[in-house]
Amino acid sequence: MKITRQDSSALVVVDFPWILGLVAFPSALALLYATVSAAVRRAGIGQVLICGASGLFVTLIASLLVKRCAFDFDLVRREVTWRRRGIFGLRTGTVPFDRIRGAVVQSMNSGNGTTYRIALITQDGDVPLTDAYSSGGRRPQRVCETINRVLNFDPQIAMEDEILALAQSGKKIDAIRLARERYGYDLAKAKDFVEGLVQ
Repeated sequence: MKITRQDSSALVVVDFPWILGLVAFPSALALLYATVSAAVRRAGIGQVLICGASGLFVTLIASLLVKRCAFDFDLVRREVTWRRRGIFGLRTGTVPFDRIRGAVVQSMNSGNGTTYRIALITQDGDVPLTDAYSSGGRRPQRVCETINRVLNFDPQIAMEDEILALAQSGKKIDAIRLARERYGYDLAKAKDFVEGLVQ
């Protein structure tokens, strides 16, 4: 993810996971080649089926994950226009600035470490800038800070207000879930965080 344009009238953020495509598509082609080669050599049907299924699976996964995402923050019209283009189609949308509460870096913890993505927090729900999470938190943090600076938002206050509003309205479980999603906390830390806001 990188900023491709930043001036007094616009901020454009683009993400294209070219490394994933660079690895996945040649791997899929190699597996499909192995399938054809095994069929020509009259190898066992099991080998042909395994190579073919593997090649199709890798192709399908790569096709679903490799998408070019572009978010155009128009500072004159005060709206964000976004496009998410993949092999299977195009999704677009527009969000006026007055419906955006801020941008945040969302994190997800797994056995392999923490991965990150940026999302716009809007009155209608989160709009992630990418479909997938990726490793390395520095770049998403810098891009997120730039977006918030351009939009003149303080996302920390907006997020805490949203979590507090959920907790005060009796939706403490939703508040804990949101704290886990937004800050990457484990369950115990998210519970302590929400209880600290309510007191």
